[in-house]
Amino acid sequence: SPDGQSIAFLGEVGIEHQVPHAPGGSGIWRYDLENKIFKVREFDRMECVSWSPYNKLLAYESAQDTSTKNPEIRIFFVDMSWNRQFEQIRGEQPAWSPDNTRIVMKACKEMCGLWSADLNGLTPQQVTIGKTDSFPNWDKNRIVFTTQNKNDDTNWDIYSVNVDKYGKPSGSPKQLTEDAAHDTTPVYTPDGQYILFRSNRNGEWAIWVMDANGANPRHVITTGGHNDKWWNREKFAVIADTR
Repeated sequence: SPDGQSIAFLGEVGIEHQVPHAPGGSGIWRYDLENKIFKVREFDRMECVSWSPYNKLLAYESAQDTSTKNPEIRIFFVDMSWNRQFEQIRGEQPAWSPDNTRIVMKACKEMCGLWSADLNGLTPQQVTIGKTDSFPNWDKNRIVFTTQNKNDDTNWDIYSVNVDKYGKPSGSPKQLTEDAAHDTTPVYTPDGQYILFRSNRNGEWAIWVMDANGANPRHVITTGGHNDKWWNREKFAVIADTR
C-alpha cells in the first residue's frame, strides 16, 4: 500500500502453508504489518494487482467469464473501504495515474499499445502504439514500460514516454535499456528518481535498479523470478526509495 502498512498479493490454493492463519484458496489477499490477513477477492484467474496512490482502491486484471474457452481479459476495481467491486473495463496490466483518477493499461482499441482511461473506461487516450508494449508504470509526467526491442524482437527492453495528466504523449518513447538480456516490469521509486526492474542479464532473473534516465544500472537481489513465465505476468511494487 502507499503508506507501507499493507501488501496486496495473489494467493493460490495452499497459501495456508506459506502464511500463518490464512485459509487456502485463490484470489487477492491483503496482509498488514499487524499480522492480519484477509481475502479481498476470490477467483483463480487474476493477475497484476495495482494499489491506488491514495490507499482506497485496488485494480487488477481477470478473465472471469468461465462460460467461454478464451474469456476476455478485463480490469476490475475494488473499493477497499467496503471490499466492494464497483467497475470493470476492457484492458490488462493496470497502473494508476499519480492523481488517482485514471489508469494506464495494455489494450487493443483502434490500435494496440498502451492506453489511459478514467475508471469507467471513458475518455480513452492512446499513449503508445505497439502490440508488445506492456507493464506500464506512471510517475508524474512520464510513463515507463517494457516492450520488444524495435531492432531485435527476441529481446525485451525498457522505454519511457512523457505524458500530460490524461496520458497524452509528447514526443516519442525513449529507450532506457539496451542490454542483450531481457529487461522488464519497470516501476518508479516513490520519489521518481529511480526505476526498479527485472532482468536476466547475469544469467538468472534478478531485480535491478537504475536512474530514471536509464543510467547506472545495478543489481539489487537475485530472487527476481524462477522462469520466463513468472516474470512476464507479474509486476511488483516499491514502497521505499532505493539508494
